[in-house]
Amino acid sequence: DWRPRGAGGRAEVLAMREAARNRGVLVPHVKQQYTWDCGLACAEMALKARGARDVSLRDLRRVCTTSSVWTIDLAYLLKQFGFELKLFTLSAGVRDEYRKHAFYQRHLNSDSSRVNELFERAKVNAIP
Repeated sequence: DWRPRGAGGRAEVLAMREAARNRGVLVPHVKQQYTWDCGLACAEMALKARGARDVSLRDLRRVCTTSSVWTIDLAYLLKQFGFELKLFTLSAGVRDEYRKHAFYQRHLNSDSSRVNELFERAKVNAIP
């Protein structure tokens, strides 16, 4: 059962859903399938909230061809689906401190050049 951190239980979850409905946006929950696809699950939730009912995590994994998904990957992905967006990030590129984390160690060298190139091309690709 999904609960937001600090949630007081089912009543609070239902109140949050009602608040979302009152704002006119109901975002369906999509559970990530792997440790690395949280960003893709969020992208699927955003797409479904915008009416793309036939999109799945499997589809998004085919479009985003890496299992090491960075924020910039998500920006390009959502742009392909017609989202107007602004990317806010603490660093435009790969941060060296990630080398300490086991998850990133396997991919960080190859990711570094790919992610940095995506950031360099972002403005040309209308990702401000």
